Amino acid sequence: MTHKIIFINGPPGSGKDTAGKILRRMHDIRLYKMSRPLKEGLREFFSFSTEIMRDHVELFKNEVKVPIFNGMTWRQVQIKLSEEWAKPLFGDDIFGQLAVNYLQQPTSFLMTAITDTGFRGEALPIIRAFGPDNCFLIQLTRKDCTFEGDSRSYIELDDLGVTTILLDNRFPLQVTDDMPITYEMQLGKTLHGWLGEEQEE
Repeated sequence: MTHKIIFINGPPGSGKDTAGKILRRMHDIRLYKMSRPLKEGLREFFSFSTEIMRDHVELFKNEVKVPIFNGMTWRQVQIKLSEEWAKPLFGDDIFGQLAVNYLQQPTSFLMTAITDTGFRGEALPIIRAFGPDNCFLIQLTRKDCTFEGDSRSYIELDDLGVTTILLDNRFPLQVTDDMPITYEMQLGKTLHGWLGEEQEE
């Protein structure tokens, strides 16, 4: 079976990371972030431990302006390095190329979900490497969630033959009296439909 790629595309707060975790539980899917090289490189540069990254820096990436970041938030630092250094120097598809290098390494996983897809140019090397039939784009919308202040945006891949599904993340994580459908059910139906699998009732 050829390795399959699931691109998850949506604004901050729309449920991308949660979607990745849900999909991982469903199909033992590996998770990857386009921002991985940025995060790992900056962690080394600023000498942050893994614990500090997890419990402080990433947790408050949109809020706290750290003095060492010259008055910027963690998200702003990553955007600046990506858009003003990495892409101008190495090309708009550099993070896609780096992703291909990682994704083509031997693995027992049959699928990988990329939970922070936000640039068409970054997706192109991956689509070329794995083929459009093996790539799936899930676009998430959610009330009051926008790309304002973020360098990413919604991307279009259907012209390349990549199946694209738009999901409105309006369902809760747990069943309630008012809402018998959950976010997990919604994602499960979407994934099974793309894979051509029958879903248990």
